[in-house]
Amino acid sequence: MNKTRKIISHIVQKFDFGYFLPFFISNIFYHFKRSPEKPKIAYLLESTKLHGGVKVVFMQAKALKVRGYDTTVISDEQYPDWLEAGIGFVRQDPFNKNISNEYDYIITAGVRLTAFHYNHQSRAKLLHLCQGYEGSFKEAEPFLREIEAAYQLDVPRIVISEQLGNLLKQKFNMKNVHNVGQGLEHKYFFPNLQNLNMDYCNEINLFLFGHLHIDVKQIKTGLMVFAETMKKIPQLKLIRVSLSDDRQEERVIANHIQEYHVNIPPEKVGELLRNKPGILLALSKEGEGFGLPPLEAMACGMPTVMTKISSFLAFDSKTDYAEFVEAGNTTDIASGINEVIHNKKKRQHLIMRGIEVAQNYSYENVAERLHLMLSNYDNSFNQ
Repeated sequence: MNKTRKIISHIVQKFDFGYFLPFFISNIFYHFKRSPEKPKIAYLLESTKLHGGVKVVFMQAKALKVRGYDTTVISDEQYPDWLEAGIGFVRQDPFNKNISNEYDYIITAGVRLTAFHYNHQSRAKLLHLCQGYEGSFKEAEPFLREIEAAYQLDVPRIVISEQLGNLLKQKFNMKNVHNVGQGLEHKYFFPNLQNLNMDYCNEINLFLFGHLHIDVKQIKTGLMVFAETMKKIPQLKLIRVSLSDDRQEERVIANHIQEYHVNIPPEKVGELLRNKPGILLALSKEGEGFGLPPLEAMACGMPTVMTKISSFLAFDSKTDYAEFVEAGNTTDIASGINEVIHNKKKRQHLIMRGIEVAQNYSYENVAERLHLMLSNYDNSFNQ
């Protein structure tokens, strides 16, 4: 023991505290001044099937992870086989009330999850990611009472467009509504420079995205317009992209469907839009939350014909990036298609403006807005 004390005493005497003291003090100040660890965030999903809204959830989680957040997506379905790897994921029942004890924030994607975790939340702060007001959909009419009850809960809402935020504020007198904008995967959606000046002589493809039986998408209207327009422009070909295979039912309305793609991943969507000359039809009526396909087409250098609805008109303050037509008006839609086909100057303008507008959308921007929202959580949500 005495020998040990002598050794320690010798070390203390030889140790130059005058030299090392500033480093000790600096290290102490560093630990006091460094920013706290970023919170743990869980996005909750009922389904991971191929869907634009599901993609947005995963891409937001990924973008926040890049910003340094500990993010996880939770669903009781498997990791999407159509999505790139590397996004934190736990296969678990999203209706498990104990999730609230394991995270700092839980962000629910759906009204049922929002209502459940509102009634069972403990430690975690609850937020609801809204990508479209479900009460606007005809298919949701039987569940309207439950939907409205969920939106009347005192839960902060994250929205992907200003017009959607304004809708919720007006309809439910909400104050805690935060627009983080929409993102776009530019590694999948970019133009093929060789096709930007292509003439529509031998081949004109009309692209129509959406599920036949989702009323807001107005796919039947698009099929009817194509069938009539093809009588005057026989080289017009229809390319359908859908989440389900309804081609037999659709061919009763429009017999000449050239291609029919079902459940194709984002990378393949980009290739399809980039490598075929054509026009994208986006014919949704009011109630569309955002509308990713027309934005993706614009990014790929494809001109678009869109309906004059608030979500499409809000892509940019100057509404000169698409040929806008009246929703549900088949004559006006057909006229818009003809204008883009036959007016090369107009078509080139739409192509270049579409690319320009699409460049403003990125998940880096979305992550920045989410970061600011979370950083100011206590101040902004509790005023």
